[in-house]
Amino acid sequence: NMVVDDAGIYLSGKTYGDFDGDGLDEFTSAGGAYILHVGAEGNQTWLKRVAVDDEDSITSMTLADGKLHYILHNATTGNSLIQCDLTGENPIEKVAADAFSGSNSIEYSQLQRDASGSYYMVTNRRLGDGSDYHRVHKFDSAGSLVAQSILFPKESGSVNLVVTDSIAYISMTTSVAITGNGFDDEVLNDAGDKAVRVAALRSDDLSIEWTRLLQSNDQYGQDSISAGLELAGNVLYVGVSTSGELYYNDALLTTPAATVNLVALHA
Repeated sequence: NMVVDDAGIYLSGKTYGDFDGDGLDEFTSAGGAYILHVGAEGNQTWLKRVAVDDEDSITSMTLADGKLHYILHNATTGNSLIQCDLTGENPIEKVAADAFSGSNSIEYSQLQRDASGSYYMVTNRRLGDGSDYHRVHKFDSAGSLVAQSILFPKESGSVNLVVTDSIAYISMTTSVAITGNGFDDEVLNDAGDKAVRVAALRSDDLSIEWTRLLQSNDQYGQDSISAGLELAGNVLYVGVSTSGELYYNDALLTTPAATVNLVALHA
């Protein structure tokens, strides 16, 4: 995980032994999760070990209100959401392990925080029939789970989450359309295989405001794969990798070829 501010770059990960080549074993053979700060000129300014268990890892991290916020995951003890200073000091548990739903093995990613102090994050779920889904979760500033989205059918490819005060936007790859949830039903092209879904969720209850598909009509059933999501003003920029032509609302965006595309949508 990596986040950036004017002071430099914050990196999180997991390592063993001598981390930075100074001859000192910052991390024992048991391993450990860390946060590393690199200044604007590329020099390491500090390194903090944030967990001592070999099973601990940081699955997501964000910057908000002058603090670092990260999800610490352990397959045995579960997840917790931690806030710390921009020096890695004074960690405070903001969401305790028992507030996270489901199995301890579930990892939470795409951590975001809105202006009210609420946290949003995404999980990957596999059901008993082998089908895979994404779900968005919202925790309030007191650390309580207050909303969850529907299960979004998904395929391999990046999942991306962008949060505003009123809407949470998510993008993913899918091969299954969703219908009957109070919005215009999705329709997959018959000749396409995988599409990129962009959905807008109401931030209060994570119900769907709208959903759109970027997909291919290629005769060979080519794929469209999610590759990124950013919001600037009222425009959503969606990264889409495709091996066939790319369509949106029946409009042809690219010719039949392998391409990486940046698509702008009104938010």
